[in-house]
Amino acid sequence: MCKKLLLVSGVLLVAGWAWGSSTGREMMSYVSTGWKEMRQSFTKAVPIDFEIKRAENLLGNLDKTDEKLINALAAQIQSLQKLEREIETAQGNVERMKNQLALFNEDVKALLAAQGNCLERDKKVLLLERKLKEVKTCEAMLKNKLAAKEQAQQRLEFIKSQRENLREQRADLEQRIVALRTNLEMLKASELRNKHALTDEQLADVQQLKELVDRLEERIDTRVIELKLRQEGTPTSTHVPTRSGPSITVEVDQYIGKAVTKVAGN
Repeated sequence: MCKKLLLVSGVLLVAGWAWGSSTGREMMSYVSTGWKEMRQSFTKAVPIDFEIKRAENLLGNLDKTDEKLINALAAQIQSLQKLEREIETAQGNVERMKNQLALFNEDVKALLAAQGNCLERDKKVLLLERKLKEVKTCEAMLKNKLAAKEQAQQRLEFIKSQRENLREQRADLEQRIVALRTNLEMLKASELRNKHALTDEQLADVQQLKELVDRLEERIDTRVIELKLRQEGTPTSTHVPTRSGPSITVEVDQYIGKAVTKVAGN
């Protein structure tokens, strides 16, 4: 056991010394060159028929990607429909709360003018302030939901475009792979008719066909990775500052008046 540890330690020390020296760099150059040669030899040794089958298999995997896009599209549509229902409800609530706020504001103004019970007046003023903040909070939430709806719609359009692009790319790649298969079968038939060695022209055809298959594989791999990317966004919440004071009725009048002006302008 001790001898093994000493042996491993010695190898590590030699490797560490060699790594930082010119000898180590020269060794790494040999290793790198040898690896490239082995890789090129292995690629050339792979039969073209096997490469085309691999391309067909990758093409079939695109159906799984399309299925994932369909699932994402359905979920996004459902989420958008739910958000639209929530917006419709929120819009109704804001309108109702504004009407109630306007009526309650008139009651408080009448109470202030009458110089009645101070305790009751203060309670009404505090309640009016709270109602105003509730209306503003609900209106801010409505704006957030509208922003979220816009983002959801953009994401929906993005997924639709990705799926349409996938379908177009798949159709194009399928035609090209069929052409590869046809060309390969024609090449095999030609080789069977000719029992002699392949000519330079035939060898060039084989090399050209193999290069086309290699480029096709790289393109399919790249498309599969690209189509898995997604975008997501989350709207930020709006904070409504707390305001108070005996002039709350004036603020409510200004707020209600401004809202009425906007509605009339629309």
